[in-house]
Amino acid sequence: MGHYALINNENFVDQVITGGGNSDDIMFETLYGDFHNCVAKRTSYNTRGGIHYQADNNTPSQDQRHLEKTMLELAIITIV
Repeated sequence: MGHYALINNENFVDQVITGGGNSDDIMFETLYGDFHNCVAKRTSYNTRGGIHYQADNNTPSQDQRHLEKTMLELAIITIV
């Protein structure tokens, strides 16, 4: 499972949706962007300061391959 920020043509996040997770065969950002007629970017509720944490506590995850932008980082990017 993954979370995707739907970014409108004014570069603001309109909505965050839950969707497919990691897949080498499916480009979920493209799929959701095309379906919603916007730009979709993978994001994470569990990433803070470039570190991915376990969902139920503040322990860093063993798998640090989660490079998604946080909600706040996406908001800053869309404003700039």
